[in-house]
Amino acid sequence: MVDRLLEVKLHPSKDEVHLLLEPILPHWCKAPNAASQVMKQLNARKRGDLTCEVLAILREEENFKLSPIHVGYGVNACVSSALWRQALLLFKEAPDGHNFSGALKACAKGTEWELSLHLFASMDEASLQANHIHYSSAIAACEKGERWELALQLLQSMDHAQIIPDRVNYSAAMSACEKGSRWQLALSIFELLPRRSLEMDVTSVNTTLSSCMKGWQWKMSLEILSYMPKAKLLPDKISYSLSIGACGKEAKWQHSLQLLESMPEKEVIPDAICYSVAIGSCARGAEWQRALKLFHGLPSASFCPSIITYNEVLTCLHTAEEVKEMGYVLFKQAMWQGFYSRLLHKGARNLDVHEMSPGAAVLAVRWWLSEVLPTVLGKDLSLCRVITGWGKSRKAWRDSDVKAAVAHFLSARGFVTTSQELQAVRVAMTRATPVQFYGAGWLTGQSIDTSI
Repeated sequence: MVDRLLEVKLHPSKDEVHLLLEPILPHWCKAPNAASQVMKQLNARKRGDLTCEVLAILREEENFKLSPIHVGYGVNACVSSALWRQALLLFKEAPDGHNFSGALKACAKGTEWELSLHLFASMDEASLQANHIHYSSAIAACEKGERWELALQLLQSMDHAQIIPDRVNYSAAMSACEKGSRWQLALSIFELLPRRSLEMDVTSVNTTLSSCMKGWQWKMSLEILSYMPKAKLLPDKISYSLSIGACGKEAKWQHSLQLLESMPEKEVIPDAICYSVAIGSCARGAEWQRALKLFHGLPSASFCPSIITYNEVLTCLHTAEEVKEMGYVLFKQAMWQGFYSRLLHKGARNLDVHEMSPGAAVLAVRWWLSEVLPTVLGKDLSLCRVITGWGKSRKAWRDSDVKAAVAHFLSARGFVTTSQELQAVRVAMTRATPVQFYGAGWLTGQSIDTSI
């Protein structure tokens, strides 16, 4: 039966599945365990879509005795298929120990952290004993919901429940603190691992390195990276890129380059992200020559420039007065290669610089003002907008301020700006004399100088 079901296309209708199950349903009504075995095998073969349809059919079968085990397989199927709400609805039908882990996992993956805590608290009412897996899932849900303080409360409550936290529990709490930019707390938890005689793994160390980068702790990052071999852990590309980034945030470009150059010796091959972060380190250290050398060396390292590497090198060249024109040439090269294809996706009057670094965004504004608007608008600048966004989706350059860079560039060329923060950040321009940010920012100014 399992083989016949697996031949069905993905996400079949209930009628299609029912047609296949119809001959065997009478047997399943007498032997419900046979149905659970089929559902188990379907989940193992990554066909949660079929498991959900089988469960729906069994629920409608009058003579079939549905058990929490069947519902549990349905919960797990929904979780694997990212159907979080359906998983939780199924769980409520049969809230027993078999299904709690799947329901909590659904909450964690679906960022339903409040519901996760509610379910976790209800275990006492159902006379169920929480274990390490339940705690890890609940803490992970808090991480997804960016509620680091609740994650720590859960971790502390394990002692009261006489459950000794394991490495997975600590790692989940560390990750919650790291996501919440509480790097000091993440480091404190990391230091607890050896005291509790728990072995560290690369994932927990990388979480700590990420905390160091966010906390501008480049020295500690280097210490942790050098400690990994002593703990019999091999740093990976992520470990190195995070340490390179931590050094780069403090403009310690020498250390960033040393780390990059040492990677092959440690049998770790740098990837494009490592090079991009190193380029950013050079940019913050005003070492545009070295940044440009790394950028042009990407092909010899078997990498093609990406939007991340372009963002980093363009910011570096934009801040170096003597090579600003080179930066403009590289920006147009990036556009020719298909990067920044959404700049004008809302029309020529709207420049969208989401996912751009400050330097790349300024170069995009320069191109827009000098090459786009004069050809389509003449001197009429009414309701033209630069959409910068809040910057929350920018990962590699999260700490930068694209809006400020764009506003500064325009102000230096005769546009006076004021800002009123609202939900979306937009800079709009008219030819009116007073300048005003409205909504996300309206900006008014004089006529465009095409020699910008």
